[in-house]
Amino acid sequence: MISNSMATWHGHGHERLLTGSIKDQIKDLMSTEDLVIEAFRDIVKDELKIHIRIRLKQTQILRPKLRKRIILLPIQSTIDICRIESNKSRNKARITTASR
Repeated sequence: MISNSMATWHGHGHERLLTGSIKDQIKDLMSTEDLVIEAFRDIVKDELKIHIRIRLKQTQILRPKLRKRIILLPIQSTIDICRIESNKSRNKARITTASR
């Protein structure tokens, strides 16, 4: 006679046991993988920042141009977003007038 625990392994129950265990292991591995990827991104960002700072110190001419660009970047982004939204509303108006 086979015990219940043996039946789970030799019968149809083993699929559920293995599947649940594998799912948990995959979730753990995925969360670990996400942490590794995030840590790697942070390292790359830090290295890029160091490289950019070194280049800026070497090239004094770039500093004013870069500062000006950094200051204007949010303004330009806002203008671009407004332009996109304006185009979207024009397209919607065209669609509604064409359907009437």
